[in-house]
Amino acid sequence: MRHPAINIPPDEDVSEIMRYLTGPNLPAGHKEFAGVNRSEFEAIQHAVGEKDQVLNKPRLTYDYNALLLTIDMPSTLHEEPFDYLKECLTLAIASLPYDRDLICPRIHMNYQLQLEDQSVTPDLTITLTSVDGPTEDVLISGLGECALSEERDHIFLKMESEIRGHPEALFAVIVLINEALAYKSPAKTSTAFTALLNSDDEEPLPLSLKSFIKQRSTPQSFDHPVTVAGHQWCQIGSVEYFVWVKGNGDAPIDIRSVAPGTMAYGRLVPDSDMGPVTTMLARGLMKMRDNMVDFSKQLCPDEDYSELAEATITLPISWRLASKGILRAIDVISHQRYQTWYAIAIRGTKRNRDKTYCPSDADVAEGSSKLSNDAGKGANKRLKA
Repeated sequence: MRHPAINIPPDEDVSEIMRYLTGPNLPAGHKEFAGVNRSEFEAIQHAVGEKDQVLNKPRLTYDYNALLLTIDMPSTLHEEPFDYLKECLTLAIASLPYDRDLICPRIHMNYQLQLEDQSVTPDLTITLTSVDGPTEDVLISGLGECALSEERDHIFLKMESEIRGHPEALFAVIVLINEALAYKSPAKTSTAFTALLNSDDEEPLPLSLKSFIKQRSTPQSFDHPVTVAGHQWCQIGSVEYFVWVKGNGDAPIDIRSVAPGTMAYGRLVPDSDMGPVTTMLARGLMKMRDNMVDFSKQLCPDEDYSELAEATITLPISWRLASKGILRAIDVISHQRYQTWYAIAIRGTKRNRDKTYCPSDADVAEGSSKLSNDAGKGANKRLKA
């Protein structure tokens, strides 16, 4: 099923990007479009903000100097670490005895930050504002980014730019997910292609998640890939956490630092060693608690905030549950990859069987766009893998 038409300025370059964003089988991952001017970015940004225009919600990063638009399309696997961490951080912050009528801490998963020369959307942003307006200050307490291993350099640079734009940030978290094997869709000569396509059915439909997982021939564990019909759909080799906490001075967080007092590293998968990460997260929350005291005094200096200042940080996190969440996400993303492959494969099969098939204008445009993207030629906006 095609998404609704996009009501944006009739600019061919914008249209190319919007075709990518509204395609029926938009893949998760990281893509870059070069040469996007400010007005084009604002048109795309507006379309993404409209629920009826872009059904998936990508995270956009735009460099005003380089005219570079980066689109990160989160997958279920990409979202899982911060979905769980948000749940734990929310409970920890909610347990603090702060004045709910005075200050408002919030955890966002799609909050846009305007930097000096960039517009970015972190995977996780923790803000602190006053309850009553006008809102004059939005303090950034915490930042989080998650990426697959091949995007490691990109995500560290992105975090550095976010901290540079918001040096008041008290703690930062990066999660790196490393796949054991790079994913490839089933080859046409493979058993999976024949067994899973169902192309002989009158009205072929993809398998449901339940039916797909029931055909799995390997146990659910980090030691084995999700294998269905002889094809490996996903296996995670490791999940790494990096946490930094701001020091006692005014200097911003340095994510290149490995000083044990302000940085912690842990692996959730395959062998869990997350004690240092738990400790550093608690330290970051203590910094946030102290900042909540200072901000409350700034807003209402005559009140007593000693109870908040002396409050113990309780972070109800279970890394065992976090790892189980990753396993669930692996099952789901395996099925999503199957669905994406199926939609493309069955379309090709239908066209091959239908001798009267004549491609529509939309099909031609879609095919032309794909060829242009694959070749990297013939358009001003070049898609970089």
